[in-house]
Amino acid sequence: MSRVNWLNQSIRLLHRTTTNKINVNSSIFGGGSILPIKSKSHENNDKHYNNNYSNNSNNTKNNDRKYLIGGGSASILMLGAGYIICQECFEESEHHVTQVSTRFQYPKVLNKEENLYYRLICIGQRKMRFLNIGLYSVGIYINSDIAKVKLEEVLLLEKEQFCKNREEIKDKILERGIGVSIKIRPTKKVHWDHLYNGLQNPLIMILLKKHNMSLNEIDVLLNELRSAMPSNKEIPTTCQIDFVKKEGTNGQSGALLVLYNEKPIKEIQDRRLSDALFDFYLGDHSKLPDVRDKFFENLWLITREQQPNKVHISNFGF
Repeated sequence: MSRVNWLNQSIRLLHRTTTNKINVNSSIFGGGSILPIKSKSHENNDKHYNNNYSNNSNNTKNNDRKYLIGGGSASILMLGAGYIICQECFEESEHHVTQVSTRFQYPKVLNKEENLYYRLICIGQRKMRFLNIGLYSVGIYINSDIAKVKLEEVLLLEKEQFCKNREEIKDKILERGIGVSIKIRPTKKVHWDHLYNGLQNPLIMILLKKHNMSLNEIDVLLNELRSAMPSNKEIPTTCQIDFVKKEGTNGQSGALLVLYNEKPIKEIQDRRLSDALFDFYLGDHSKLPDVRDKFFENLWLITREQQPNKVHISNFGF
């Protein structure tokens, strides 16, 4: 580099430094910006940069808006699809209602051969909540004609209030000896011991708290239920178990009748066991909350029908 060029660069550098100092000092006294004054070229570059930034920002916002709208639409579609998937579907024939997801058939009247003229109220499934895997399918029945008479005062309530008071109504069903039943159909092969073990602890707690039974009394009572079948008895998906609370007399709850493939295999006379069993299935701590809620909704609807023996499968859906 020549000495002349070096000198020219030094002068330009000195001029820039002096200008910056003047601007900084003038700002201290209120005379200008604290930032150095920019040249025309710098201003043009900054304008170009700002325009690009603004355009990019707008594009980003527009893209975000598109993603939001698209994501929202996808969520709505997924929600709709999920609703369709979760919605129970049924088919009706003259004497049965078929649960489409399992192809299980439920008789509209429980068991005429055993004089159990209980009406089908609802159908559902017991599932593992996190995996959404069906463990067994259930149908709940009640003697609707007797229920209309013995629940007359609560059936005058509006539907919302009736369903809200389900715990009180459940107690009236049990105390007034109204016949009720639950039919269980496993969705995979199980053993009797597996089903019994699922009932044991809840029944112990209910019998202790609500019926003031001693542990020895409970043990005797539950052994009667356990002995209904051998513990290693295999229950395939083609078979079914009914727990029936028989009609009571003189205001007392009836016995618990156990049926296997619609044939009686055990009857336990102590009404406290049948009360505890249906307290478990229909009460606040039910493992079938969706089915329980549908039971009370449909019970209210069915008691208002002009044709008491007609089943409306539209009522069974969730």
